[in-house]
Amino acid sequence: MTKSLDWFRTIKNLPSLPEQINSLLVATGSTSSMDYNIAEIIQYDPCMALSVLKFANSPVYGYSGKISSLQQAAGLLGPGTIKNIILRTPILGRHLTNRQNDTPIDFSDLWVHCGATASLSGDLGRLIGGLELDVCFTAGLIHDAGIIALSAYYPKELAKAWN
Repeated sequence: MTKSLDWFRTIKNLPSLPEQINSLLVATGSTSSMDYNIAEIIQYDPCMALSVLKFANSPVYGYSGKISSLQQAAGLLGPGTIKNIILRTPILGRHLTNRQNDTPIDFSDLWVHCGATASLSGDLGRLIGGLELDVCFTAGLIHDAGIIALSAYYPKELAKAWN
C-alpha cells in the first residue's frame, strides 16, 4: 500500500447518516429483533457495514475464516454487539456541520448509489453463478468507502480533485 493511502487505515469509523443509525438502534432495542432484520438495516449503510465487518474480522472473535458478508457478521456478533458497534459510529450530519459546503458530495444520493450498486452486484453474482450473493452484495455496498472517507476527513482536497 502506498504511503499516500496510509491515512485510510488509521480511520476508526466512517460517519453514517443519522436516519440509518436511528433505524438500527430501534431494531436492536426490540426484544423480538432477529439477526437478519439488523443485517437488512446495515446493508443500506456502507459505513455501518464496514464497522461491523471490521469488528467481525478482528482477533477478538478468533473466527478461522474471513467474514465477507453482513449476514455472516450478524450471525457471529449478535444484536447486542452490533448495537455497541453502531453506538460508536459518528453521525455524518454532526461530523460535517462546519464542512458541508467544502464537499461536492450529496450524501443521501451517495447512500442510494451504494444501495443500488449493492443490489446490482448481488444480481450479477446470481447471473454469473457460483458466487456467494451476500458477499457480492456487501462488496457493492462498500465500494465507495474511499469517497465517503475523503468527504468526511478531506473535503477540500476531494472538491479540488472532483473538479
